[in-house]
Amino acid sequence: AFVGRQFHMLFQYPSPTPLGRTPKRGTAQIPNSTDAMSTSSASALDNPNLMTFSGMLENVTSLRDSEAGQTAMALSLKTLREALAAAPDTPEAVTTALEDIKQNDKTLGAIFGDVGGKDLTAAAMLLALNEFRSNVDGSRPYADDLVVLQKLAGNDPGVAKSLRRLAPYAASGVMSRAALQSQFKNMATDVVTAKLQGRGVSVQEEALKRFAALARAGKAENVKGKNTEAVVARAQLLLDMGDVKGAVQELRTLEGASAATAEPWMNEAEGTLAADQSSEDLTQNILQGISGETGLSLESLLGLIGGGNGVSYISPALTKGNKDYGSVVAP
Repeated sequence: AFVGRQFHMLFQYPSPTPLGRTPKRGTAQIPNSTDAMSTSSASALDNPNLMTFSGMLENVTSLRDSEAGQTAMALSLKTLREALAAAPDTPEAVTTALEDIKQNDKTLGAIFGDVGGKDLTAAAMLLALNEFRSNVDGSRPYADDLVVLQKLAGNDPGVAKSLRRLAPYAASGVMSRAALQSQFKNMATDVVTAKLQGRGVSVQEEALKRFAALARAGKAENVKGKNTEAVVARAQLLLDMGDVKGAVQELRTLEGASAATAEPWMNEAEGTLAADQSSEDLTQNILQGISGETGLSLESLLGLIGGGNGVSYISPALTKGNKDYGSVVAP
């Protein structure tokens, strides 16, 4: 509630969505069904930290709804990056820098509210993680997000490993799954006919007819054969189901001109897959750290930042020795 009061006095936006109601598109949603939650995560709904972090992210979402809010948020995040870059690499120095930022930046001060100490570092990390995931999902560069996360995470080896894997794609960003699907649909026929260049038009038309028929099979497993038309049809059907990895594996069997035509798309897709996996690892490592600092369950924290594509994912590293923890949703 403290975040909502300070934030809305400053920016005059609608109040955050109360727990239990359906938030508007883009707002973080907290699970509220005891049937779908473990006992630990259900009790976490009463945790003041969870309420605080929920309000913080909802307020950020409200900021994003207007051009003025977006500008204010961008300037504040720039201030955050600069202040953290200047701070020594110790937990105490980072906390002090965050306290100074909260006092001197009206936007971040309103967002963080009364949070202080270790909770402030956890709140800042959750904010940075939310920005990072938003940029990855939106196919935007995320290099600045990695800098902030690295500083806040300190010497955490798991976070450092994920950040290194994400670095090659940080300056340009990666294509979303939806963008990959759209681009492939536009080039699939080119891949099919690439090996037929120089042949008669009727030959190419027949190949395209075969491909079109196969692509209507409904499921990839219904398409048999190893010819180009079958391979490309299976890849498209897999993409329609959101299975980028499966589509890439299919297209790797292509040869010659068809393989060369598919190569630029393959490079983009492999970048997306690498970033997805590293993003998942980074999210779990960071949330695990925040969980240890705040006592919040991993499930409730993941609920704050959203579940991405909704694919249920069980991490052996996280479930090991944790009887209350069942599964999380992959980003």
